[in-house]
Amino acid sequence: MKKIITCVIATVVVTIATPALAYADSPVKIGGITDAWVEATAKVSTSTVSIKSKNKTTGTGIVTCHYRFLGIPIPNTCYWTNSFPTIYKQPSLYSAKGSLNSRIYAQSYNNYLGRIQWQVKGSQNFAGDVTSTIIGKAVGKTKGTGYFYAGHDNCPFVTCTEDHAIKKLTVKA
Repeated sequence: MKKIITCVIATVVVTIATPALAYADSPVKIGGITDAWVEATAKVSTSTVSIKSKNKTTGTGIVTCHYRFLGIPIPNTCYWTNSFPTIYKQPSLYSAKGSLNSRIYAQSYNNYLGRIQWQVKGSQNFAGDVTSTIIGKAVGKTKGTGYFYAGHDNCPFVTCTEDHAIKKLTVKA
């Protein structure tokens, strides 16, 4: 009987805490002990930060999501976006580790940057940990500056756990 009650109490605690974990920005503490790991990270790198028009830049975006409670993987969805500024011609997708809505960069509004960018977006249902690595290549088109971006810009919820990474790029005449 004691084992059944303990199991029921543990199930109730996990059931009550799980919805909050899906949107927490930091570890959840129960009884002063950190019991959850809910994190989203984004990193970017580019082959160069300044090019002449008609030259190429390669951009790599890495987006990672971790969702765990008491060490147990929690089912969730991770969202990612990879984008180049419109001072570049339409980028081409070099490689993608992670599912994408389309393998073609299209112009759409980036909420984090507040501007139109060439973007590919994707998401994946998972439990525990997932990482997306997207590499694109683009040729400079117009003189100007903009930002290469990787992050969780396409998350459809206001309360998503998210991170964003940018790198300033310049195209010279």
